Formats: sequence, structure tokens, C-alpha cells
Amino acid sequence: MITALLFAASVAWAAPTQGGVELHAHLFISEGLGWLFRGDFFEPPRARGWQDSLSSQADPVTLNRSGMAIVVASLYANPATTLNMRAAIRAQIASARRFVAEHPGWVLATDPHVAQQALARGERLIVLALEGADGILET
Repeated sequence: MITALLFAASVAWAAPTQGGVELHAHLFISEGLGWLFRGDFFEPPRARGWQDSLSSQADPVTLNRSGMAIVVASLYANPATTLNMRAAIRAQIASARRFVAEHPGWVLATDPHVAQQALARGERLIVLALEGADGILET
């Protein structure tokens, strides 16, 4: 998570004058929470209010309308609600890739150079951050 925040901060100076930086968004969390979560990023939001943390609060439409220039999408897999934590994280990465493939104004930032170039072209960034790596990364 710290790496993602430092990465986002390193390119934020190049962000367009319009748009902000979202440092922690669980856009693709449905794969990581399984049965505990209601909704999916690619469907209309199901949350009834901002405090509804177990329902989807964003979709491609709301993200595009947000005006955010940089969004750090936190990836998480709950060990109690997912059978395969690695597969859940990989599914979230696939969702991020799908979003940028379907929305050409967005780039999945893989390093600061790619991010700076994208921002210079007026594109917006998704930066991935991994939360709770226990059970996902090998020691």
C-alpha cells in the first residue's frame, strides 16, 4: 500500500489542473469479498449511502464522472470469504484491465514513466495497491 501511495504521489505533480487524486478505492472488491459483498464494479452501484461499505459504491459511469485524475484501486482478498486469495486478486487485476480496455481515457499505471506520459496526454490513471498480502505472496 505504501508503495502505491508513493507511486501516486510521484506522478501527482503532473496531474491535470482539473481532477484530483483518490488514494484508496475498492473498485473491484466484489471478487475479494465474495458472498459478503453486494454488487460489482461493472453494474450500477447498490450502496444506499456512503456508509454502506459492503455494497458497490462506484461503477464505470460514476468513476468517469468523478473527475479524478489518479485513482489508487486497492486490491484485497478476505481469507474468510474467498476460497483462493491469489485467484481473487488476479480477478481484480483482470477487472482493472477490463476497465481500461473499455475506457480509452484511462491507463493502468505500471510504473512512474508510463504514468507521467499518460497524464501528459491528458489520460487518467488507475494505480493498483495490494492490501493484506498474507496468504497471497509467497515468503
